[in-house]
Amino acid sequence: MLLGEVFRGWWETRPSALRGDDGLDALRAHVTAELAVPESPYELPGHGGRWWRAGLRELIGGRPPKLRHLAAVRHVAGWLAADCASRQVIEECLDALETTLARVPT
Repeated sequence: MLLGEVFRGWWETRPSALRGDDGLDALRAHVTAELAVPESPYELPGHGGRWWRAGLRELIGGRPPKLRHLAAVRHVAGWLAADCASRQVIEECLDALETTLARVPT
């Protein structure tokens, strides 16, 4: 895929302040993009995904920014997270799953 090479080139040439060698930066970019999707107005307080989103906001350090071209950003961030998956990324995902399961409301 041509765009894959474009995105990979962009990712590899980003400034050093935005880099992490363990792939966790790609995972956090993916989580940030997923959280940028507006919450459904049909969710009841304490139900649905609000408790889940709160836990993910802790991972990224707050509310996500508003993103232009959200569908494209989500697609690219998901692709990058999969492409950059490392042992640390897999361990982070497993830890997040364990934490999420522990937080499921009764």
